[in-house]
Amino acid sequence: MKLEEKITLIKQLFDMIKADNYIDKSEVNFIYELAVSLELPLEILEDIFDEKPIYLKKQIPTSSLERIIQIYRLALILNADKQVTFDEVSLLKNLALELKLPTDPVKVMLSEILKSQTGTLNPEKLFQIFNITEN
Repeated sequence: MKLEEKITLIKQLFDMIKADNYIDKSEVNFIYELAVSLELPLEILEDIFDEKPIYLKKQIPTSSLERIIQIYRLALILNADKQVTFDEVSLLKNLALELKLPTDPVKVMLSEILKSQTGTLNPEKLFQIFNITEN
C-alpha cells in the first residue's frame, strides 16, 4: 500500500469516528493500532488527528480487493464503540461510493459485522458478500 493510500485510509477512519460527534478511546486505539501495523509515521497520524489541511488529497486504491478491504476497515471502526449511528452508516455508504463499490454489499457486510460475536468477518465471508473469488 502506498503512503498516500495509507493516509487516505487513516483520514477516512478519523472522519468516520467523528461522524457521531463523539470520539471514543476504543476508536482512537483502533486507528492507532492500524496506523502502526501499516507503518505510518506517528507524525502523520498526529497531523491527521490535528486535522492539518496538508492531507486533503485522497488516493483511492486501484484494485477492487484493496477497496473492499478498505471499506471493511471503515466498517469495523463503526462498531468499535459498540454504537452505530445513522450518520456513521450514511458516511460509510458515501465512502463506498467514493471507493466505487456498490452500497448493497456494504449494507450486508455491515449487518454481518454487527451480528458477529467477534465484530469481524472472515475473509471468505467478506469475499462472498462482494461476490469475488480468491485467486
